[in-house]
Amino acid sequence: MAQVAEATPSDADEVVDISEGVTRVDLTSGGRKKFKFTPAESDLLAIYSTGDYDTIAYLHDADGNYLTEDDEGGKDSNFKLVYNFTAGETYILDVGFYNDDEKGSFDIVVDKASWPEEINISNQYTNFLEGAYYPSYIYFLFKSKEADGGSDEFIILSGSYFCSGGFNYSIWIKDEDGNYTYTEDGTTQSFRDAKSLKAGKYTVELVGENKDEELEPVAGTKIWASYDIYVKSPDDLRHHIRHMSCQLDKLM
Repeated sequence: MAQVAEATPSDADEVVDISEGVTRVDLTSGGRKKFKFTPAESDLLAIYSTGDYDTIAYLHDADGNYLTEDDEGGKDSNFKLVYNFTAGETYILDVGFYNDDEKGSFDIVVDKASWPEEINISNQYTNFLEGAYYPSYIYFLFKSKEADGGSDEFIILSGSYFCSGGFNYSIWIKDEDGNYTYTEDGTTQSFRDAKSLKAGKYTVELVGENKDEELEPVAGTKIWASYDIYVKSPDDLRHHIRHMSCQLDKLM
């Protein structure tokens, strides 16, 4: 059984050391708690809470510069931070309850991060009309199965990136030639940000392990899932309608 370190209300004004493993946090008097974490090795680690409370956490460097935060990335309403930590660097973890007036105890776990065992996307929108304006060409239902038994499910309506289970994912659209960008009026733009695409076939890609969601995928980038979308020209649509009409006539 894992050894559990204790962080108590008497530590309230101190920054308590934390290491990999389990640390129990006692906030029965309310307030927040700060922890100092200095990893021995550079690694992708997950820091998350377990318990029945809605928790939140902020991660800063030793100088107090904000790095990241999370509210409900873990199981149920627990926080879960996933971050690429650097060996020998000191980090400050500020944790507490989402509701400031909440009181109680919970555990914090520091462990090696594990990407989801399975990711599925469904209910995609795949057909569009050339010349029409669309707020986004991205629409699908995202489902994940986490290694710790947790799961996530929500609809992606637009946007270039999102977070699930503490991991960041980016979304990209490429044309049939494999290009993620195009040039219009001398300006380079991303297909994923376009509001009116030209007729053709495009591919939507869900990308993980991309440290910067603004950098397009390169060879070796993890593609969790993908699907094709089709932008039809008015002539294509008219031809399709005529074809369907002929098929119906044959059935009459």
